[in-house]
Parts: sequence; C-alpha cells; structure tokens
Amino acid sequence: MAVVMLAQKYVSSSLVAIIASSTAIWIMALDAPMWKKNFRSPAVIIGIIIGFLGVMMLYVEQFRYDNQPGEHREYGVLLLVIGCISWALGTLYAKYRSSGAEEVNAFAGSAWQMLFASTAFWACAAVNGDVLKTDLHTVPAASWMSLAYLIICGSILAYSAYVWLLKVRPATEVATHAYVNPFVAVFLGMTLGRENVTWIQIAGLIIILLSVMLVSRKKKN
Repeated sequence: MAVVMLAQKYVSSSLVAIIASSTAIWIMALDAPMWKKNFRSPAVIIGIIIGFLGVMMLYVEQFRYDNQPGEHREYGVLLLVIGCISWALGTLYAKYRSSGAEEVNAFAGSAWQMLFASTAFWACAAVNGDVLKTDLHTVPAASWMSLAYLIICGSILAYSAYVWLLKVRPATEVATHAYVNPFVAVFLGMTLGRENVTWIQIAGLIIILLSVMLVSRKKKN
C-alpha cells in the first residue's frame, strides 16, 4: 500500500490499477507449493508470459513518453511492479506460514498486520519530517470522509475478508479480485478524476487480464 501511494506521485490511479492487476500472475508464479499443479500445462506458462509482456509494454510506454522534466513516470511503474511482488509474497506467507493457528481469526490477523504497518508508517513519517509538516486543522472534511471509508470498507471489511479467504481457498483463486479492480479504477479515473487513459494503457489492461483469465481457466480444469 505504501508503494501504491508513492507510485501515484508519478502515474495516474488508472495506470496503478492496470499494473496492480498483474498481482494474480505474480502469486501464481511465486506459489512454489502449487507449481506442479499450476504449471502442468503450457497454457499456464504462456498466460504468465503474456501478462509480463503486458506489464513491460506499460513500462516502456511510460519511459518513452516521459517528456516532462522531473516526472519520471517510469519510476512509478517500477515501484508498482515491486509492490505487486511484495503483495504476492505477503499473500503466500499468510497462506502457508501464518494461517495454521485456528485461534487467530481474520479480524485479529488483519489487526496485527495493520498495527505493524501503521507503526512503520509513523516511523517513516517522523524520520522525513512529515509529522511536523502536517496540520490536522487544515485537512478538509472530504479527506476525513475518505479516511473513514478506507478504514471501514477498505480495511475492516475488505482486507479481513481477504485474510479469511486465504485460509479456506487457494491463494491463486483469492487473487482473482485483481480482475475487477482495474476496470473500476480506470472507469472512475476517466469519469471522476478526468484522467487521460491512452490506447496503449487499455491494450496493456486487456493483455494482462487475458493472461490472468487463461491461467485461471486452466487452473480450474
């Protein structure tokens, strides 16, 4: 999540969602205990390769059209790829290493992760001086409402459901939430955020989703 916030300094939210859709591919590629099952068909390998090509196409586009000094949009894409890999690794760790204790339910698991994450965020904010620069009295009401929405819907409900699903379903199946996110984010970015979405970005989105659907379809067979 920290990587996503940093990346949005360089790229639009639409592109963030497009690249984030490759998370399902990374989970499939890094899920070592399931390699024998996941890679028993060449179609799965082809799907993963197509997904990587889609992400690479988006990266090349940002690097090629980075004409504004100081923007460095290719840095944002690189950060997002690193973030997708770290999310995939965290998902697999939670699946195989931290879900054995039945007494730790989904809410408790989410709470511990967020407590440690918030501690790390506050430490970083204190080191770079963000705490001293922030004036809570100047924060608009819309920002407080957005924060409340993220706490309730994005964290307590959605993330707890994600952690619970990791206990009862395969990690690659849980990762299919990445199918829907890009379409929603691109639509909202174009309509509410008035962001410019290029044809290359749309093509990259289609390629990534096509690869994920190929992998998922083969997994079910």
